[in-house]
Amino acid sequence: MEFSEYCQRLNALYQQQQVPFHLAAPASRTALSAAEQQLGFAIHPSLRRAWQLANGGDSWQAMFVRPHFLTGYDFLSLEQALAARASMQRRAPNYADYSEPEPRDARIDAGWFQPHWLPFAAFGGGELLLLFDHQQRQIIGFQHDPDAIMWVCEDLPQLLDASLKAFEHDPDEFIFPE
Repeated sequence: MEFSEYCQRLNALYQQQQVPFHLAAPASRTALSAAEQQLGFAIHPSLRRAWQLANGGDSWQAMFVRPHFLTGYDFLSLEQALAARASMQRRAPNYADYSEPEPRDARIDAGWFQPHWLPFAAFGGGELLLLFDHQQRQIIGFQHDPDAIMWVCEDLPQLLDASLKAFEHDPDEFIFPE
Protein backbone atom coordinates (compact mmCIF):
# COMPACT_ATOMS: atom_id res chain seq x y z
CA MET A 1 0.00 0.00 0.00
CA GLU A 2 1.25 3.47 -0.83
CA PHE A 3 1.35 6.13 1.87
CA SER A 4 -1.10 8.41 0.03
CA GLU A 5 -3.78 5.69 -0.08
CA TYR A 6 -3.07 4.82 3.54
CA CYS A 7 -3.61 8.44 4.61
CA GLN A 8 -6.90 8.64 2.68
CA ARG A 9 -8.20 5.48 4.32
CA LEU A 10 -6.99 6.55 7.77
CA ASN A 11 -8.62 9.96 7.30
CA ALA A 12 -11.93 8.20 6.54
CA LEU A 13 -11.64 6.19 9.77
CA TYR A 14 -10.94 9.37 11.75
CA GLN A 15 -13.98 11.03 10.14
CA GLN A 16 -16.16 8.03 11.08
CA GLN A 17 -15.03 8.58 14.68
CA GLN A 18 -15.78 12.31 14.28
CA VAL A 19 -12.17 13.18 15.07
CA PRO A 20 -10.14 15.55 12.90
CA PHE A 21 -7.16 14.06 11.10
CA HIS A 22 -4.29 16.49 10.59
CA LEU A 23 -1.12 16.14 8.57
CA ALA A 24 1.57 18.77 8.27
CA ALA A 25 2.48 20.36 4.96
CA PRO A 26 4.90 18.26 2.88
CA ALA A 27 8.63 18.35 3.59
CA SER A 28 10.44 20.29 0.90
CA ARG A 29 12.91 18.70 -1.49
CA THR A 30 15.53 20.99 -0.01
CA ALA A 31 14.80 19.74 3.52
CA LEU A 32 14.87 16.10 2.41
CA SER A 33 18.15 16.60 0.53
CA ALA A 34 19.69 18.37 3.53
CA ALA A 35 18.55 15.52 5.79
CA GLU A 36 20.13 12.96 3.46
CA GLN A 37 23.38 14.95 3.48
CA GLN A 38 23.30 14.97 7.28
CA LEU A 39 22.49 11.26 7.46
CA GLY A 40 25.06 10.23 4.88
CA PHE A 41 22.57 8.03 3.01
CA ALA A 42 19.44 8.36 0.88
CA ILE A 43 16.16 8.04 2.74
CA HIS A 44 14.35 4.93 1.52
CA PRO A 45 11.85 5.85 -1.23
CA SER A 46 8.79 4.65 0.73
CA LEU A 47 9.69 6.80 3.74
CA ARG A 48 10.76 9.71 1.52
CA ARG A 49 7.35 9.61 -0.23
CA ALA A 50 5.65 9.73 3.18
CA TRP A 51 7.48 12.92 4.14
CA GLN A 52 6.87 14.32 0.65
CA LEU A 53 3.15 13.91 1.33
CA ALA A 54 3.20 15.13 4.94
CA ASN A 55 5.99 16.32 7.18
CA GLY A 56 4.55 14.53 10.19
CA GLY A 57 1.21 14.65 11.94
CA ASP A 58 -0.24 16.13 15.10
CA SER A 59 1.19 15.10 18.46
CA TRP A 60 -0.87 12.36 20.10
CA GLN A 61 -2.59 11.58 16.79
CA ALA A 62 -2.08 7.89 16.16
CA MET A 63 -0.78 7.34 12.66
CA PHE A 64 0.84 3.89 12.90
CA VAL A 65 0.24 0.80 15.01
CA ARG A 66 2.92 -1.70 15.87
CA PRO A 67 1.56 -5.14 14.97
CA HIS A 68 0.21 -7.06 17.99
CA PHE A 69 0.39 -4.01 20.30
CA LEU A 70 -2.33 -1.59 21.34
CA THR A 71 -0.13 1.46 20.93
CA GLY A 72 -0.65 4.17 18.34
CA TYR A 73 2.45 6.00 17.16
CA ASP A 74 2.66 9.65 16.05
CA PHE A 75 4.17 10.37 12.64
CA LEU A 76 7.31 12.42 13.27
CA SER A 77 8.27 15.35 11.13
CA LEU A 78 11.61 15.09 9.37
CA GLU A 79 13.10 17.46 11.93
CA GLN A 80 11.73 15.42 14.85
CA ALA A 81 13.04 12.22 13.25
CA LEU A 82 16.54 13.68 12.93
CA ALA A 83 16.40 14.94 16.53
CA ALA A 84 15.26 11.52 17.83
CA ARG A 85 18.08 9.85 15.90
CA ALA A 86 20.64 12.35 17.25
CA SER A 87 19.36 11.69 20.78
CA MET A 88 19.79 7.94 20.34
CA GLN A 89 23.26 8.47 18.93
CA ARG A 90 24.28 10.68 21.90
CA ARG A 91 22.97 8.16 24.45
CA ALA A 92 24.33 5.05 22.71
CA PRO A 93 27.73 5.05 24.51
CA ASN A 94 25.87 4.75 27.84
CA TYR A 95 24.42 1.45 26.63
CA ALA A 96 27.60 -0.14 25.28
CA ASP A 97 27.47 -2.93 27.89
CA TYR A 98 23.69 -3.14 28.25
CA SER A 99 22.22 -6.58 27.82
CA GLU A 100 18.62 -6.79 26.71
CA PRO A 101 16.14 -8.81 28.80
CA GLU A 102 15.45 -11.10 25.84
CA PRO A 103 17.81 -12.22 23.06
CA ARG A 104 17.61 -9.89 20.07
CA ASP A 105 16.11 -11.05 16.79
CA ALA A 106 18.93 -12.07 14.42
CA ARG A 107 17.54 -9.77 11.70
CA ILE A 108 18.59 -6.72 13.74
CA ASP A 109 22.15 -5.46 13.93
CA ALA A 110 23.83 -5.52 17.33
CA GLY A 111 24.15 -2.37 19.40
CA TRP A 112 21.86 0.21 20.86
CA PHE A 113 22.26 2.53 17.86
CA GLN A 114 23.25 2.08 14.24
CA PRO A 115 23.93 4.98 11.86
CA HIS A 116 21.52 3.54 9.27
CA TRP A 117 18.53 3.58 11.66
CA LEU A 118 16.11 6.48 11.31
CA PRO A 119 13.12 6.97 13.65
CA PHE A 120 9.91 8.06 11.91
CA ALA A 121 7.21 7.43 14.52
CA ALA A 122 7.04 7.79 18.29
CA PHE A 123 4.84 7.21 21.30
CA GLY A 124 5.20 8.78 24.72
CA GLY A 125 7.78 11.37 23.77
CA GLY A 126 10.17 8.75 22.42
CA GLU A 127 9.62 6.02 24.99
CA LEU A 128 8.64 3.87 22.01
CA LEU A 129 9.99 4.46 18.51
CA LEU A 130 9.51 2.91 15.11
CA LEU A 131 12.72 3.06 13.09
CA PHE A 132 13.45 2.41 9.45
CA ASP A 133 16.58 0.27 9.19
CA HIS A 134 18.05 1.54 5.92
CA GLN A 135 20.61 -1.25 5.69
CA GLN A 136 18.16 -4.14 6.04
CA ARG A 137 15.19 -2.14 4.67
CA GLN A 138 12.98 -3.24 7.54
CA ILE A 139 11.03 -1.66 10.37
CA ILE A 140 12.32 -2.14 13.91
CA GLY A 141 11.04 -0.88 17.23
CA PHE A 142 12.76 0.64 20.24
CA GLN A 143 11.21 0.49 23.69
CA HIS A 144 12.48 2.12 26.84
CA ASP A 145 12.39 0.51 30.27
CA PRO A 146 13.44 -2.14 29.82
CA ASP A 147 15.39 -0.96 26.80
CA ALA A 148 15.10 -3.30 23.86
CA ILE A 149 15.15 -3.22 20.09
CA MET A 150 12.76 -5.57 18.33
CA TRP A 151 11.93 -6.58 14.78
CA VAL A 152 8.52 -5.20 13.72
CA CYS A 153 7.97 -6.00 10.03
CA GLU A 154 9.59 -6.34 6.63
CA ASP A 155 8.97 -2.85 5.24
CA LEU A 156 6.83 0.29 5.40
CA PRO A 157 4.03 -1.03 3.13
CA GLN A 158 3.64 -4.03 5.46
CA LEU A 159 3.46 -1.68 8.46
CA LEU A 160 0.81 0.39 6.69
CA ASP A 161 -1.29 -2.72 5.97
CA ALA A 162 -1.00 -3.96 9.55
CA SER A 163 -1.73 -0.51 10.97
CA LEU A 164 -4.82 -0.05 8.82
CA LYS A 165 -6.16 -3.45 9.90
CA ALA A 166 -5.65 -2.51 13.55
CA PHE A 167 -7.39 0.86 13.09
CA GLU A 168 -10.29 -0.80 11.27
CA HIS A 169 -10.62 -3.59 13.85
CA ASP A 170 -10.58 -1.35 16.91
CA PRO A 171 -10.79 2.37 16.07
CA ASP A 172 -11.74 3.31 19.64
CA GLU A 173 -8.38 2.00 20.82
CA PHE A 174 -6.36 4.31 18.57
CA ILE A 175 -8.51 7.31 17.62
CA PHE A 176 -9.23 9.73 20.46
CA PRO A 177 -11.20 12.99 20.42
CA GLU A 178 -9.14 16.13 20.91
